[in-house]
Amino acid sequence: MRPAANRIRPLQALRALRALARSGGQDCVQSSTFMNATEGRSGQRGFARFRQSPDGARLLRDQPSLRDVLGQDPSALAALPSASLGRAYYDFMTVHGFSVEGMAELGQAGGARPMDADERWFAERMNTLHDVRHVLAGYGQEPLGELCLLAFRYAQARHPGMAFFAITWGLKMAREQPGVPVLAAV
Repeated sequence: MRPAANRIRPLQALRALRALARSGGQDCVQSSTFMNATEGRSGQRGFARFRQSPDGARLLRDQPSLRDVLGQDPSALAALPSASLGRAYYDFMTVHGFSVEGMAELGQAGGARPMDADERWFAERMNTLHDVRHVLAGYGQEPLGELCLLAFRYAQARHPGMAFFAITWGLKMAREQPGVPVLAAV
């Protein structure tokens, strides 16, 4: 049976956006709530593409836990060669004081839509990859790095909330930081 199409929830998005603005953009739970409310069918389309690919089908069958690999034994990542992705990820997380569990919890904030077990595994995997994407793309965790990662993710996911944030945040940042090539970076 096919799940019902996820709809954008404008009132929930507006409430989250107001609360986020009141926090000066610091309330990550409200940001996540906004993203969940503005996802529309983008998550379902992404999952369908994943499921149809040969590698996606294999991963869905095996369902390896990315959270376990990245968060269970930090000493294993620390022991990797300095030029490896795993070590670069470990260094990024350590320097910034981030955790895999924190990112996973944040992804569930604000009421994620109903999903079956496979789609829930996929959504958790996508949330867990957030900081891996920072490392792969070379974007820092400062506001411009987060903005660039958001624009990058929009190009992948076509999530309406990501487009809204990338445009509004990018224009605000460009206005506040003349001379910084914010819009070119995005």
